Amino acid sequence: MNSSPEREGVALNEDMSQLRNQYDRLHSNKWHNDDQSLERLLGAASVSKVKEYLDGLAEAYSKARTIREELRNRRWLSFLLRKPDAWHGLAVNFNLQEGGEVGNQFIKLAFFHQYPIWAQQENVSDKRMFDALLTESVAAGEKLLVSSSTELIGVASEVLAQLRNQYDQLHSNSRYNDHQSLERLLGASSGVCPITLFIILSLYTHQLINPTCWT
Repeated sequence: MNSSPEREGVALNEDMSQLRNQYDRLHSNKWHNDDQSLERLLGAASVSKVKEYLDGLAEAYSKARTIREELRNRRWLSFLLRKPDAWHGLAVNFNLQEGGEVGNQFIKLAFFHQYPIWAQQENVSDKRMFDALLTESVAAGEKLLVSSSTELIGVASEVLAQLRNQYDQLHSNSRYNDHQSLERLLGASSGVCPITLFIILSLYTHQLINPTCWT
């Protein structure tokens, strides 16, 4: 039997209420206000992703040094809000080791909180996440991320050009019967990330040069 729209609406409201309560438990304190962040996150990521963030934060708290909840939340929000020396204060209070697993977990969680759209991509390095979080504002971090992404695409494009030349040289050899063009090989590639094309071409040209490695 299907649930009525009214019952589904009540269930959704209950889920959102639980999500809000969980968010407040992990963030609220008397020093810093963060009332709008949950709505912002839900506007940029799915409910399941936000729940994953909250569960991950609760887990990270459990692995860190135990301190009063209000101070714990204050340290976390100070880092999110880019207060002076906030990361140092968080690391000291939570007893985080430089480069340690728990510290890296907090960095990834903070990155999702500040840049949920970027965090759902797989090509942002841990260092780039941390660098973005240490900028003076969310906008400055966004600029850094865009700049690094543009640089990466530029490098990939240069490599693609080199691979294109290598591909053409290989197929100019008469011992290769398949003379299809690079464009035909890749198909409709206009919407494909240059990094993906780079991997495709790298594997393909390697196969042509070393065919015995693929048998």
